[in-house]
Amino acid sequence: LLGEEAVVESFLDCRKNLETHPLYENLTYFLRSRLMLKSNLEELEQFNRDVEALTSQLWTTETRRMIEYGECADSKRVKAHYDFPVAHLNEKSSLQLIRQLQQQREKIQEKLVLSVYESHLWRLRVDWLICQGSQHSEHGSISVLFAFLRRPVKDKMFVDHLKFWLNYVAVSLLKRARKE
Repeated sequence: LLGEEAVVESFLDCRKNLETHPLYENLTYFLRSRLMLKSNLEELEQFNRDVEALTSQLWTTETRRMIEYGECADSKRVKAHYDFPVAHLNEKSSLQLIRQLQQQREKIQEKLVLSVYESHLWRLRVDWLICQGSQHSEHGSISVLFAFLRRPVKDKMFVDHLKFWLNYVAVSLLKRARKE
């Protein structure tokens, strides 16, 4: 019981300077990259909806009827008709679709791939920081992770990663638990 105050003070001291903890900065960048990735994915979904709308306008069809007249073997006149669809390409929609697909390709190649890469990079950096942490920085890590869990973040994957890391740090502390 005498050492309890020192442990509590250690945790409280870690909370004073959360912004200076290396994990805080890396988690901030990870959160930003996840938000950018989510934004890029939403833009890509909008591109897909626009492409679907343009695709539906690309072709117009009309039904044509072909009528044939003939004569039977008994010399009676007969009439037959055949209905068939005829498709017409809408040039304006075609050009808009080409531009839209080019923009979509550029968005994927330039922004989405970079966002995915940055997100994975920052997640790996956080993984590395948490896995190599010492006991002193583990106290700070717990405080930083709880600080980020308290934020109203809508990204479920980010929250799941935070909970996983918090669990990992708590388990590693419990594995080396001493009287202090």
